[in-house]
Amino acid sequence: MDDVQKVRIGIIGTGVGLRTLLPGFRAVPAAEVVGLVGSSPERGSAMAEKHGLQAYSSARELCESSTVDLVCVASPNTYHHADVLCALEHGKHVLAEKPLAMTVAEVDQLIKAANQTACLAVVDHQLRFNPYLRAIRSMIQNGELGRVYYIRVHQQGTGFSDLNAAWSWSFDADLGGGVRLAMASHLVDLVRFWVSDRSVHAVSGALDVVVGHRPNASGDATSVRASSFVGAELALGEQLRVQLSATAAAFSGSRFDCEIYGTDGELRFDLVNKLQASLRQTRGKLTPIEVADVFTDERENRVSIFSGSFRYFAPRLVAAVAGDRSATADASSFSDARANQVILDAILASARCGSAVVLDEGYSCNALV
Repeated sequence: MDDVQKVRIGIIGTGVGLRTLLPGFRAVPAAEVVGLVGSSPERGSAMAEKHGLQAYSSARELCESSTVDLVCVASPNTYHHADVLCALEHGKHVLAEKPLAMTVAEVDQLIKAANQTACLAVVDHQLRFNPYLRAIRSMIQNGELGRVYYIRVHQQGTGFSDLNAAWSWSFDADLGGGVRLAMASHLVDLVRFWVSDRSVHAVSGALDVVVGHRPNASGDATSVRASSFVGAELALGEQLRVQLSATAAAFSGSRFDCEIYGTDGELRFDLVNKLQASLRQTRGKLTPIEVADVFTDERENRVSIFSGSFRYFAPRLVAAVAGDRSATADASSFSDARANQVILDAILASARCGSAVVLDEGYSCNALV
């Protein structure tokens, strides 16, 4: 593909948009990032100049541009619905950061809008394209673990344990901050990707701000109402229990741990040891699982699993926009976003009332005592 045929990309947002999306797309020869929208025209102009991009004054101006094929929505969460809708209404392909919207009703509106266009419309759940996490899915779906009955996924970072962390929209409940939407959305989607055939019967959730006040831009203590910790337990069909947790206020370092237990074996993944298995024929010991086509810096744990995983997703997105929709057949769709939103809403409702939220009657347990 020569320069004339390159997929032209515009990014709304200067956080994840610049940290993850920009370098991911710039590594794809068939792509060119051409435009940027910031939280203000001033910030947008400054960041665009720094990264050699054209600055747009608003999401609408970017979406109206005839020189943009794919719009990446990476604005604060409460703006996702309006920005995605604007892009779709202007005939643009869309990659939306999670959550797709703030409510199920908003997601439904975006599903309707996406169904009225032939454009690509997917959510940036890039973990689906990480080779290690795809290997887990393959082993589950190929039956190598037997019936999977327990999954645990834990993610942590240390940024919010800093009492002097600069105020940002991540601490602002009104802007959709908090790790429930930022991180539990990823974990819920990943589990659904692994076991998409299982119904979610009930959800229990827990949320905690951890640090109750943060200094704002003026240095004044400001109340925090957005979660820095989220925990959830999901009861799925076929006796599957899932425990998810994420904290942005850890102290020991970054982690991303997965454990999957089945009747014929178990899998473990972490950032240091990567993927290991103990199957019936190797019972009693963990054996490394070799996974192909992994970037060296990921094998050596020198890159975030999130920005690292996007590098596998980016070329597929470009190929899909160029016409090969099979390249993103496994991507998280807007319908997936709806299913995720139902679970995220249940986590919030459960955390507020202290009781499980039943989504689907009919769960049964095979043990009597």
